[in-house]
Amino acid sequence: MVCLETLGCPRLALIEGEGMAWMTDYPQATRDLVQDVADEAGIDLVRGLRTRAATDGLIALRAGYPSALLASVDQRNIPSHWHWWVRWSGRRDHSPRRTRRMWCGY
Repeated sequence: MVCLETLGCPRLALIEGEGMAWMTDYPQATRDLVQDVADEAGIDLVRGLRTRAATDGLIALRAGYPSALLASVDQRNIPSHWHWWVRWSGRRDHSPRRTRRMWCGY
């Protein structure tokens, strides 16, 4: 399972782990698979990031499913257009959404 989260910033990131109370890493084999697919498609992924947010990917991860989390970040590695008035369509970078369509078919 690949969870797609906050895809409004210019850089696509493969999140290593997440959790509010304790950090849970995504499986290394799943992260490697996603990285391999991105490499084959010529997609650069930001690596080495973890988040304290609890996304839907955390549910599958803690249930034991092989899963990964793709998100997008700005130049400071922050999902800068999350819950702000600047999330309006004209202010977002849609390139991660185009990448999502290529990977996921929607």
